[in-house]
Amino acid sequence: MILLSQELPLSISLNQDTYRNAAQFARAGFEAAECCLPVHYHAEVDLSIFPAYLEEVCPRIADGGLRIASFHLPFGTYWDISSPDETIRAGAVQALAQLIRLLAPYPGNNLVLHPSFEPIEEGAREAHIAACQKSLRELAPIAEETGKKIALENLPRTCLGRTSQEMERITESGALCGICMDTTHMFHETPQDFLRRCGKWVINTHLSDYLNGQDECHWVPGTGSLHWREIFAALIALPYGGTYNFEVFKYAPLEIVGGLKNALER
Repeated sequence: MILLSQELPLSISLNQDTYRNAAQFARAGFEAAECCLPVHYHAEVDLSIFPAYLEEVCPRIADGGLRIASFHLPFGTYWDISSPDETIRAGAVQALAQLIRLLAPYPGNNLVLHPSFEPIEEGAREAHIAACQKSLRELAPIAEETGKKIALENLPRTCLGRTSQEMERITESGALCGICMDTTHMFHETPQDFLRRCGKWVINTHLSDYLNGQDECHWVPGTGSLHWREIFAALIALPYGGTYNFEVFKYAPLEIVGGLKNALER
């Protein structure tokens, strides 16, 4: 889609409730999708659910006219790669390694991964960071073997990755993995500030609006307090080579496109 005089590939996050709408998004001008794998926050890992899910969802997305550009890996208590409990951390890494290998034959190069679950007490933060980095060192080569890249997502609240400084540190300045920039998770800085520090390592995006740091809004661009023309200009200037993926689930495709176009004109 032509935006700000540039041809920009729009993408949409699709989950188990929305993947059937792929054709509607394609007709609205989206060309790609992020396939979100099922999440059960506190349930123990059950890898048996994923083969059938992928066999159902991925063809439906492709048949709808969207290419899968990325996958959002599961997260939760037993998927926490930052857990100081080595049993949980190692179990999460083992499960993610198996899932990454399962994804090998599917299109979509980027694997969005949460650096932690929550809550994290301040006194335990350093232990969580060390565990997260250990996990990334173990998972990154597996992703590379399958032709994919880990995109670590910045998270809000007490989660890891709540500032660009912490994302820079956790990823070792992009040496361990790439970054997925989530605009609605930024309580301490603007997306523009985040891109100034971490933009060179951003390979994936979760774009949505919010209002002055309100928690998990995931609104259509233009309905909150973010400055979308500046955000897109910063991404274009990098230059950012990934899809412009929107993580908004409660809006019709044309609402998202219309909101974005209006926001970019301000």
